[in-house]
Amino acid sequence: MLHLGINLLKKEKDCYLTRENYASKEDDAVSTVVFIDWILHNKFYLLYPIELSSKYLQNVKSFYAQQDILTPKQEERYYKVCVALDEINSIKNKSGEENGTSLEVQFEDEQFQMNKTMYTQDVLLRIYNRYNFGKSIEGKFYSSNYCEQLYKNAMKNFDLNIKYFDRCDKQEFEKALQAFINKNPKFVEVTDLNSYDYKGGYYLMVLDKYKQVYIGTTRNIKQRILQHWQKRKHLDRLVFPNGAVEASIMSIDSFRHMDTTRIFVYITNKTYIKEDKFIRDFGKDFVLNRIGGGEMILGGLQVALSTKHRDFTKV
Repeated sequence: MLHLGINLLKKEKDCYLTRENYASKEDDAVSTVVFIDWILHNKFYLLYPIELSSKYLQNVKSFYAQQDILTPKQEERYYKVCVALDEINSIKNKSGEENGTSLEVQFEDEQFQMNKTMYTQDVLLRIYNRYNFGKSIEGKFYSSNYCEQLYKNAMKNFDLNIKYFDRCDKQEFEKALQAFINKNPKFVEVTDLNSYDYKGGYYLMVLDKYKQVYIGTTRNIKQRILQHWQKRKHLDRLVFPNGAVEASIMSIDSFRHMDTTRIFVYITNKTYIKEDKFIRDFGKDFVLNRIGGGEMILGGLQVALSTKHRDFTKV
């Protein structure tokens, strides 16, 4: 099916977003942090019950030792696991504790102390139980129960987003779009994306049915938009941040290519600089961006500080 100059060979049912193709509870792959990285991060293994941490890390160590070849990432994990086990055994020997309670560890590290305050044993065990360790000892897959929970949250959030889109006024949306284009006249509408292969700048994807836009920046406009059309958010990323069912904005990557009805582009080599300004220029009611624009120099902290929400409690 030819759309904006691009021929994507897909069945008609896959050309548009539907409730049926939005999420799958069979999508059990972890796309965020696998458990082994979680428990090694900031010494979380010292916050879990002693025997749980010891047994789990020993199982991981045995798994790595049995592999003929380890990836560079697994080699790094293997080293950290050995260090962690040595540390746990040293503390156990000093304290004489062999019961199932957590280790009474005192570190000067500020982050460790903060985690110790924030993560109760109940929370830590709930995180542990999310994973299917029978399928992957590293914790690369979720349990069926947790997938069921993620799926229910995703579908509830889907319905809230659709109700929000239905309430948006079409005339107000078009007025906001025209105001944006008038304010930023370097954006021009395109009919053939092939003309923008290897061209950088800013792009504005218009989803008229939903009265929404998405604003992005890239060094290759054609390829970036194709990524949006072909990429799918994993089950554990549909609600963002995790658990924000009544606030999470639906991702642009959840829509299908035919949902994008118009595209405007602004060609320039100076990418990222104005992205956040353009997002703010359009106004939050009609924008699908989940985070602010610009390069994420500060990583996760910048993402957290710029995360955008919608209040669906009134929908």
